Amino acid sequence: MRKSYLIAIIVSVALGLIVLFLLFPTQPKSAIDKANSPIADSVKIQQAIQLVNGPQPMQGIQMLLSMVEENPKNVEAHFVLGEFAIRSGQMEKAVARFNTIIELQPQNTLAYIYKGEALMQMDSLKAALATFKGAIATDSTSGIALVYAGKMNEQLGNFSEAKTLYNQILRHNEDPIVRDSVNAFIKKIDIKLNNK
Repeated sequence: MRKSYLIAIIVSVALGLIVLFLLFPTQPKSAIDKANSPIADSVKIQQAIQLVNGPQPMQGIQMLLSMVEENPKNVEAHFVLGEFAIRSGQMEKAVARFNTIIELQPQNTLAYIYKGEALMQMDSLKAALATFKGAIATDSTSGIALVYAGKMNEQLGNFSEAKTLYNQILRHNEDPIVRDSVNAFIKKIDIKLNNK
């Protein structure tokens, strides 16, 4: 049972990521685009990213940690640290980073989405759903948040709510590929609803 549950989560996340990339143009390219950090901070963050992705990951992480220590309101540095926490499997740290961003920028839809993804990986489905609903509250057209919230509702057995969220995507997106994927989600839900 647990194995099929994990497979269902992985498939759901994969489908969500497919839709994510199809819907991404409606979202800011990154939270970095929204950050109002000075240019010098952006350069330092890019250097830290290169170190983390290169031969000296801990040096890059230390640079980022120093930046948030010096300026706890540096959203860009918090965001990158949150992304690295997810990549390294440190979901609790990721959630904490994205909580900090949400406190600093309550309308930062991507912070909610990344936090929700970390919560999903922690198997905290109800908390993930609440977080994706927070993202939808900040941007009701966020296809990414709508897909994830729909998938979480499906996992929790809330099929009618999932269908409502998927229909909301259809109202905001005319891309035929996205529409076909979302309609497939809806057909799957209709089958489940009819079998109840």
